[in-house]
Amino acid sequence: MVDTLFSIAVVLGVPVTRLVAGLSAANPSPRSATSERIPAMR
Repeated sequence: MVDTLFSIAVVLGVPVTRLVAGLSAANPSPRSATSERIPAMR
């Protein structure tokens, strides 16, 4: 995953830190969001 972030940063011409700026525990990762249960439709 870090390699992918680095590759994206190189292509965009920005530092990796700019890609991850603002991320924190308050902003859930996409993986944790997908692990939430979705209520079944009845």
